[in-house]
Amino acid sequence: VPAAKRGKAEQTIVEAQRVIFAYVAGNVLTSVMASIFVGTLLAVMKVPGALLLALIAGLFDFVPVIGFIGSSVFAIAMALTVSATTGLVVGGLYLAYHLVENYLISPWAYGDRLKLSNVAVILAFAVGAELAGVIGALIALPIAAAYPAIERIWLRRQLPEDTVREHEKLKAD
Repeated sequence: VPAAKRGKAEQTIVEAQRVIFAYVAGNVLTSVMASIFVGTLLAVMKVPGALLLALIAGLFDFVPVIGFIGSSVFAIAMALTVSATTGLVVGGLYLAYHLVENYLISPWAYGDRLKLSNVAVILAFAVGAELAGVIGALIALPIAAAYPAIERIWLRRQLPEDTVREHEKLKAD
């Protein structure tokens, strides 16, 4: 980085680190919640290997959108060893939890920490996934959350004054 830009680069790195830490904290929170849900559900349904399946669900949940669904395959397969009804119930509850996580838990967990609205979280996931698949979904939130700092540090002089005032007003709210 040229000497004249090092101050801005260092400030950007510091703010990006805060955003990445908040993203990781949100991801850990959603994964722990998924593990608790799955562990409780499968223990109540008397599905063999409930603890291991709960750990798998938590690990898979780190991959946005498709991870938790992927972990359901193992849980449903084990639930089918109990009965077909248990397999259907587990599959239905996995689907219900997945919807709740995507539309309520994730926006709350990430939005609060990353200072993004629920709509911004969902849109960032969707756009990231559409543009670059799983990797895009993984990096979309930190990029969306880091943008205000990048705008403030690097682009402020290129933006119209009314845009700067509008963004500062939004930040204050």
